Amino acid sequence: MNKKKKSFIVGIVILIGILVSAYEFYQPDRLGQATQVALEEFENDFKDRVGKYPKDINLTSVEKSDSWIIAFTIGDQSQKTEKVAEYEVTEELTIQNSSWYGTVDEDVRKVVWGQLSSDQKDFIDGNWEDGTISKVNLTDSMLANQPNEVNPKVGEEVYAIAFPTKSTSSTNNVIVYADVENHKYIANGLVD
Repeated sequence: MNKKKKSFIVGIVILIGILVSAYEFYQPDRLGQATQVALEEFENDFKDRVGKYPKDINLTSVEKSDSWIIAFTIGDQSQKTEKVAEYEVTEELTIQNSSWYGTVDEDVRKVVWGQLSSDQKDFIDGNWEDGTISKVNLTDSMLANQPNEVNPKVGEEVYAIAFPTKSTSSTNNVIVYADVENHKYIANGLVD
């Protein structure tokens, strides 16, 4: 009887090992699924920021701990260009965090233009292509009057986009500020 019990237990252990191996073999490619989740999010984020879908997407890094870190570059990037975006995907295949690295600056004007009200656009002479971009450290004195409102971006580097106005007075530009990381509209600046 003792020998039968041992044989039975050994058989069960072997069967469990076979089942675990089969389960792991037939498990869907979780890294591939995580990469697909991150890729779809990247494409949509890129379109929201730049106004078009990215071309020539390259996966630049993958790391695994309790989640995957998946980073992307686009096009023919030079050696000194870093990642465009990085996403952390959980084992449940959801985006936990994302970071953008600001290498896609050229169309920030278009992204910000899409966030302006129709009244703001009517005041501007032209469209998003007529704006000029610079980076500045935002101060309270640069903002149009916002009584009793503290802007959390004061003291940070932001985009300053100067759009020409339809005004015939000496003030020819309206300044609009946008976040460097996500290109979101922050506030209007003083008319220049």
